[in-house]
Amino acid sequence: MPGDLSSIQPNEWIILGPLILVLVFPMVSLYFTRPQVKFWQPTTIVCLTFLYYCVLGPYFSMKLGETVVVYKDARPFYHLGWTATLIGMVGYFAGYQAGLVGSSSIPLGQAKRGRRQKLKSSSLVFLFLGSIGLLFTMRATGMSLGTVLNPAGSSSQGMGQGLGTFGNYIMHMGALFGGYILILVATYRGLKMRILLPALGLLFFLLMYLAAIGFRGNLIEVLLGFGAVIYILKGKRPSAPVILVSGLAILYFAGLILFTRSYFGGLQLERIEGKSTQQILEGGFNDSAIFGAMSLCINVVPERFPYHGMENIWLTATMPIPRRIWSGKPDSEYLDAIQRILGEGEEYDTVGQAIPNIGEYYMAFGWWGIFVGMFIFGIICRKFWRWYVANRNGTLATVAYCTFFAWIFSFLHRGYLPQTFTDFCFSVIPILLLRKYVGEIPIRTITSGRTASEHPKPEEPEAVTVSS
Repeated sequence: MPGDLSSIQPNEWIILGPLILVLVFPMVSLYFTRPQVKFWQPTTIVCLTFLYYCVLGPYFSMKLGETVVVYKDARPFYHLGWTATLIGMVGYFAGYQAGLVGSSSIPLGQAKRGRRQKLKSSSLVFLFLGSIGLLFTMRATGMSLGTVLNPAGSSSQGMGQGLGTFGNYIMHMGALFGGYILILVATYRGLKMRILLPALGLLFFLLMYLAAIGFRGNLIEVLLGFGAVIYILKGKRPSAPVILVSGLAILYFAGLILFTRSYFGGLQLERIEGKSTQQILEGGFNDSAIFGAMSLCINVVPERFPYHGMENIWLTATMPIPRRIWSGKPDSEYLDAIQRILGEGEEYDTVGQAIPNIGEYYMAFGWWGIFVGMFIFGIICRKFWRWYVANRNGTLATVAYCTFFAWIFSFLHRGYLPQTFTDFCFSVIPILLLRKYVGEIPIRTITSGRTASEHPKPEEPEAVTVSS
C-alpha cells in the first residue's frame, strides 16, 4: 500500500526518526513547562509548522498515493527534504541558544510609559488603514462585499482590473485590520461584552474575507495571533483537547477551502458534493506539497541549476521600488528555477509553486545555507522572546509578540524572503512603531482586574532554559 509505513526505507528512518524526535520532544517539553506561558515560545510554532509540512504532510501524501508535485513524483527524493529539515532544526536550536548572549533589546523595542486613551484613539488608524486595504483589494479584484459576507454563496469571478503599481502595498495594509483586533482584545479590563462582541465581529469578517479570497495560510496566521493573545493574557496555554479540536477544525476548513476556492471569487461548495469528512480532512494536508517541491529542487541543485547566492537579499532590498518606476528591476531567477525544475522542459506552468524557507536557503548556498539561515533565524526568535519576557506587562509588547509568533508560520512555509519580509513590515513593525509613538500601557488580564505581573512570570531571560 502507498501509505504503509513499511514503504519508508531503513536509510530514510535514520533521518526521519531523529527528525520526529527533534520536532516532537521540544513541543511536549514546553507543554508541561511552568509557568504555562512558556509554551508560547517561538520554538512551539517552529516545531509544529515543520511537523505538519515535513512529516505529517508527506505521510498523508504517501498514504493517498499523491506524491506527484505538478508533473514530477517527489517520493524518491523525500529523504533529501527530511535531511534539509533536520539540518534546519539543528541550526535553529543552535541559534536559539546563541540568542541568550548579549542584550534582550530589539530594534524599535524601547518605549516610554503611555496613556490608555491615546492608545485607543491612535489604534483606530490601524482599523482605518486596514479597512482601506481590504476594500481596495475587493474592488481591484472584482470581489463584492456579498462574496465576503457569504463566501459560499458567491458567484463572483474575482481578479477584475488588477492591483496596479502600488496596489500590492495597499493590499498589504489589510494586515493592520488584524492588528487592530489584537489591540482591541489586549485592552480588555475584564470580559466586557461591549468590547468582546466588536472584536469577534471584526475577526469573523476578516476570516470570511480570507476564506473568500482563498488564502488558507493567512487565515491560519490570523487565528494563531488571536489565540496567542487570548492565552498569553491569561498566562496559560491551551489544553490538549483544545489543541486537538482546533487542529482538526483548521485542517477541515483548510481542506474545504482547497476543494472549493476560486481565488478572490468565493467558495463553490458544489465542488465537495460526494466527498466525505475524511477526504476533506486529508485535503487539509495538500499544502504540504511544498515539501515535495523542495525535495525535487534539492535533487537537481546545483547539478542542473546553480546556487543563487545573495539574490533574494538583493530582491528584498529592491522590492519596494515599483517596476513602473524602475523598468530594469531584476526578476527572481530563483523563482523561475523552481518552476523549471517542477515543470516539463521549457514548457512549464506551475502556478507559482512555493517551497519552505529551508528550501530557499538551500537554493542560495546549499546545505550550509540551511544551517546558517536557520541559525540566524533562531537568534532572532530568542531575542524577540527575551524582549517580550522583559516587557510582558505591556499591552503593545504582548500584541507585537503575538503578531510575530503568528508571522513565523508564514515565514517558514513560504520560502520567498522578499514576500515574507514585506509581510513582516506590514504586520509586526507597525505595532512596534505604534508602541514607540503611544508608549507602553500596563496590561490587564482578560479573566480579572489583576495586572499581568500577578500571573506566573517567565524566568529572567538569561535563566530561561528551553528543553530543546
